[in-house]
Amino acid sequence: MINLLKKDYLFSKKILFYTALYCIAVPFILLLDQDGKIYLIDMLIPLALVTAPLATLLNKEDTKSGVIFQKTLPYSSFQKVGARFLFVFSLLFWGDIFVSGMKQIVFHSQNFMEAITQSFPIFAGFAVYYAIYLTTYYWKGYFASQFCIYVLIVIVVFGKQMIGARVAEFVTKICSNKVTAGMSFAGVLLILYFVCCILEERKKVDKL
Repeated sequence: MINLLKKDYLFSKKILFYTALYCIAVPFILLLDQDGKIYLIDMLIPLALVTAPLATLLNKEDTKSGVIFQKTLPYSSFQKVGARFLFVFSLLFWGDIFVSGMKQIVFHSQNFMEAITQSFPIFAGFAVYYAIYLTTYYWKGYFASQFCIYVLIVIVVFGKQMIGARVAEFVTKICSNKVTAGMSFAGVLLILYFVCCILEERKKVDKL
């Protein structure tokens, strides 16, 4: 599975380079803006750092030649999907480290360890989002998965109005308990992982 992870990094190295340049530029642009938009770094960096290389890989794979290549790999669906999840989580991890460092070095708003500690809810949220993103891809293909970003924007902007006060209170209670939140987070990821494995196994060349 490590070899599959290396393959994903190798195949996306060009877009990763450009994404890294973007991530370096964003904190300084927000700093020069001087409009108190530092909080945007928590969303802009992970979203770009993961979406650009992941979308590049999925676009290549969602073709007849891409599916044939994936099917010829000597790995099970569990390993291939597991490696893809690891690819996403590793990018989120590096993004988390980078954002925490920028908060201390550039913005002087938090020290590194404090930023790392407080970033877990954001990491968890993006992890679930990308698990849904991958599930959509394995179910309906690359084009359908791109609509996930629009759903994410709607949830971020209108989330509280959409779910209602009772549901928001229920979610807050779950998140306030670290054990319950951790188990819920792990449970959701495991369910989506197994769904992805089933869908990946059923992916056929003649359906493209």
